[in-house]
Amino acid sequence: MPWNEVSIMDRRQEFLSFASQADANIASLCRSFGISRKTGYKVRPTGMNTYDICFGAKRIATIDLTQT
Repeated sequence: MPWNEVSIMDRRQEFLSFASQADANIASLCRSFGISRKTGYKVRPTGMNTYDICFGAKRIATIDLTQT
């Protein structure tokens, strides 16, 4: 039986899907995924888009140059 290959992004998506549930126990999830609670609370969904969390997209303020 071959090993199942799992990428880091797949594991992160799986963590985020569990952490976004209303009754999620973040400390327990962190133990099961082998990450620190500090990291778990840092990456859990808090209104940000899952893409933003996974790929580290930062919100950049835009400047409207048409106004003078």
